[in-house]
Amino acid sequence: MTAAALLTCHALALAVCTATAASYLAVTVPRLAPATVQVAAVGAAALGLAVLGADRQVGRGLSRLARVCVPAYAVVLGAVVVAGLAQDLTGSLGRADSAVLEVLPETGGQHGQQGLPSLAALLPVMGVLVSGSAVLTGVGPVFGGGCLRGDRPGSGPDGSRRGGRDTAQDTRRDTVSGLVLLATGAALVVVIVYLAGTVGARVVEDPAGQLLRDDLPVGEGYHQLPASVQVARAVFADAPLVPFLVVVTTVAVMLLVGATVLTRLPVLAAVLGRDHLLPHRMCQPGDRRVRLWCAAMAWLGAVVLLVVARGSVARLLPPYVLTTSVYLTLVQVGMMRHWSYGLARATDPRARQRMRRSRALNAAGAAATGTVLVGLLSTWPTRDAWIVLAVLALLAAVCLIMRVTWLYYRRVSAETSLNGLQDVEVLPAQVRAVVLASRFHQLTVRALTYARSTHPASVEVLTVDMGDGSAERLVETWEEAGVAVPLTVLGSPTLEVVPPVVSYIRSLRSDAPQDLVVVFLPEHLVSHWWERVLLSSTTTRLGAAMRRVPGVVVASVPWRLATPGQPGRGGPGGQGAAGGVEDVMDADVAARRASRRRRGQGGPG
Repeated sequence: MTAAALLTCHALALAVCTATAASYLAVTVPRLAPATVQVAAVGAAALGLAVLGADRQVGRGLSRLARVCVPAYAVVLGAVVVAGLAQDLTGSLGRADSAVLEVLPETGGQHGQQGLPSLAALLPVMGVLVSGSAVLTGVGPVFGGGCLRGDRPGSGPDGSRRGGRDTAQDTRRDTVSGLVLLATGAALVVVIVYLAGTVGARVVEDPAGQLLRDDLPVGEGYHQLPASVQVARAVFADAPLVPFLVVVTTVAVMLLVGATVLTRLPVLAAVLGRDHLLPHRMCQPGDRRVRLWCAAMAWLGAVVLLVVARGSVARLLPPYVLTTSVYLTLVQVGMMRHWSYGLARATDPRARQRMRRSRALNAAGAAATGTVLVGLLSTWPTRDAWIVLAVLALLAAVCLIMRVTWLYYRRVSAETSLNGLQDVEVLPAQVRAVVLASRFHQLTVRALTYARSTHPASVEVLTVDMGDGSAERLVETWEEAGVAVPLTVLGSPTLEVVPPVVSYIRSLRSDAPQDLVVVFLPEHLVSHWWERVLLSSTTTRLGAAMRRVPGVVVASVPWRLATPGQPGRGGPGGQGAAGGVEDVMDADVAARRASRRRRGQGGPG
């Protein structure tokens, strides 16, 4: 449940960041106001592509951007706050452009909604609400510090492994940074909300229907400005550059936070993959396919949330706060269980005392976050009750997926576990090699070479008569070459290749159940996608069908096709190991010589 809540928090954070950035962009480009959802979706996709394209340098790049964007954002907004408070004390503070509008009484007045966009505007500064709070509760080492930098667990910005002391230093540094940012953000939120009320800024959830001008709704043509922009315009009425800087820095930091979310997702997926809550392929956060999958899932979740909320930050923030409260409460409860588990086994008095203090601290945190969660649920507006149900349904779906994944891996582990070492000593009675061939060419020669070099008990070649005369020509060529390997021709009444071959392999297994059958499949390695379309896919289908037969091993024999400008074929050494029929006849001799060379190179001296 905790992991599901954290994943949902990431998707909601990406949706809130992109929606806020789109709403601020609409301040400078009013034509974008009706297309907030589309702009936010495109922004999320662009962030995902940028993170994928940046590869391993994205962590250090985000760290450098954070050192520039966050201080710039704090300086610009701090200047607005200081100037606004000074003007308020001197009585020269102006009025917002929306002060002439009225709010419908049934919406709860302007003060019920003013603080909402301010919180959205300050979300970058309070971006530690999820990761920083996790560090404060003692689970930050899961990410090994460096959450903002996007590093791997237990690694530095350069990808090198870091020791426990370095990780602890990173955690303490992130904790201090989180406290400073959280305190600064809280102070800015309070002052911005106060100034918004002083200048008469009107910010509501549905401005088209809740704001009135001359007792009439303003309509769909009205574009509501964020509270921080309205305050900046009222404070710096004669300096339009300052509101523009507020917009630019806010958009930059919002995009920075969105990119950080996408960077952290592969790290989180790796942790969950190691705990068998996600597919094990997620355990490689540096793999481009893993990062692509995480970015695609985050983008899809963000787009769904944007469409449901119609791109409104006011509708996205309450579910984000609710999900974060659920996550923090579950984290505190989980840490309480962790300390209780340690107390039941610890014997050192100092360690037990430290665990008791930690458990008491987590209990207080669980009580605080639980109270906030209950308060949110009890005071939720009736008209927005569907948001609570949607968030809870999303959490339940993610939890169900993780539970099913964990049960599947548990079943696989139970099925593949060893009860003893007696199975290791069991060997097949003999190994039989089967080579599939359609024509007598270099692929067939190479497959025969590989098959005979394994020293099986028997080797035979299979081909299927498709009624076009190719089987007869292969038999004639085979006899003329004098290859000392039997050739078996299978009939196919349905003119298919896979069924008769699979049936023959099954008959070999039924005749000698203790034998191991190794099937060598020659196949082409191509450099272009269109070559796969032109070449036959029979080898792929044969391999997939025979892997389902018990006691059968499928061995692929690749042949790399030449590309323009590359004269070599078959392998790195030019024509490859199979250069003619004589290679098949002397395969045993070549294998023995190679074995002697390997022993000579590995010996002393």
